[in-house]
Amino acid sequence: MDVKARVTWLAATVESRTRCAMPIPDPTEGSGDEDSGDVRLISSVLMDAALCVDCIMQKTSLPARRVYVALVTIAQGLNLDSDRSLCSDCMITKHVYKLR
Repeated sequence: MDVKARVTWLAATVESRTRCAMPIPDPTEGSGDEDSGDVRLISSVLMDAALCVDCIMQKTSLPARRVYVALVTIAQGLNLDSDRSLCSDCMITKHVYKLR
């Protein structure tokens, strides 16, 4: 499964588990400037560490939906690794993301 498909699948999993109305991320939606800022912020966080979505949310203060949209956008343009591994921040084995 490629990274974009994995991020979309994870977003759907979060949506089904939380019973909220969070839609599956669509990188074509958004305000543009806000999204590019999110991409820059998350890219800078992922350069030095392999992080799970929870830790990305904590470090960036972004909600889950914006993190997932940014991850899909990053995966389209950069080498984003995604695997089940140890998160560098919380030290729990989860799906983590890291830029190569």
